[in-house]
Order: sequence, then structure tokens, then C-alpha cells
Amino acid sequence: MGAGPNEELVPAGPGFALRAAYRDAAGRVPGTCTPPGGHVQWLGSDLPAGVTHAALRSVE
Repeated sequence: MGAGPNEELVPAGPGFALRAAYRDAAGRVPGTCTPPGGHVQWLGSDLPAGVTHAALRSVE
């Protein structure tokens, strides 16, 4: 379950811990990050080390 692409989510507040897992087509997690404010980026050049656009299929 995730947010719709047309919805703007409220940024996470202080003390909120978030970990984003970037998954490939096989479900493996080649990289994770702790996004500031809860904003996950998967477009552009801000992918975690070990994650490529070619292999990326989802972010959890």
C-alpha cells in the first residue's frame, strides 16, 4: 500500500524515524535510506548507493 502519485503527504515531524527500502524486480533490497522529513526520492540522482534506475521497481 502506498500513497497515490497525486497526493501530497504531510512531512514527518521531529522524533519520527523512517527507513525507505528500494527494491528490485526480484524483491531484493539493494539499498536503503533514512529520508529527511519522510520524503522519498526515486527520480533524479538522489538514489541510495547500490540502487540504479534500471533495476529499481518499488520503494517501501
